[in-house]
Amino acid sequence: AENGSVRIYTINIKFKVSGPALSSNNLLKAIEIKDYDLKFNPNINDYTLNVDKETEKLEITVEAEDEKSSYIITGNNKLKNKSKIVILVTAEDSTENVYTITIKKSSNILLQLLIIIIVIIIIIFGIKLLRRILPGKKDKNYDYE
Repeated sequence: AENGSVRIYTINIKFKVSGPALSSNNLLKAIEIKDYDLKFNPNINDYTLNVDKETEKLEITVEAEDEKSSYIITGNNKLKNKSKIVILVTAEDSTENVYTITIKKSSNILLQLLIIIIVIIIIIFGIKLLRRILPGKKDKNYDYE
């Protein structure tokens, strides 16, 4: 203006994108784990998987429902009891969905308990056998005939 004042005008422009809308499908079609049965359902996000004590990594195969979505698998190394494997699925429109597999390592508690019981039985029978084989001490206060 002639008097030196300045006015700022803001114009917001929205562009209409032509073509189909971006897919929001962030579901998985399948999760397969070699040597294990997960019983996968695309609408269930949390799973628990019992694995052998020695298992450190799983062979996981994932298939997305929509080929335009992507996924990342994390936490599948050096598995311990209560480890979490996370599968992050990202749809074409950047919406995300997370599937979690909690690892439960089986310990051989039953086998260890069975071994302890067998050892105790062997010790008890060993003591009884030794008492029969070795002669007992004579009691000095008893009069033997």
